[in-house]
Amino acid sequence: MSAVKLSQHDALMVECLRARGISSQALLDLLKDGKGDELQAAAGTDDFDFKELLAFRENGWELFEQAVLNGYEIKFNTLNGIRYLVRVKYGKEIERKSRPEGDYLDDVELSTKELEELRAVLSKFWTLTEVKPHEVEGLHHIRIALPQ
Repeated sequence: MSAVKLSQHDALMVECLRARGISSQALLDLLKDGKGDELQAAAGTDDFDFKELLAFRENGWELFEQAVLNGYEIKFNTLNGIRYLVRVKYGKEIERKSRPEGDYLDDVELSTKELEELRAVLSKFWTLTEVKPHEVEGLHHIRIALPQ
């Protein structure tokens, strides 16, 4: 069975809430109960209008619930969206770099678990390539870019 696909916007809202300590079940319960204001307050950021997630109560609830509880893949990622995701989900700041073939994120240091999670959620359009040998077992330095 393939992963449920979420928009980058919706996925980033879910990850912002998780980063603030909201469990998957608590997030779903707040949405079921229509408590958008509580979600917004819990998020601790005005980067998004978290009440937008209430739309899933009317349309697509089962798929959204499955995505939150069992994982998801983002339909389409932008490079800045990936930067935001890595910052929120793993607490890591990364710079966007440029080359003639296009922009990319370089030397992103992730654990094996983080790398596996990121591979699972990113749109399949992106490549994650190891750019340095392991200096520490279980840490990976990767480049995130569109394939050439």
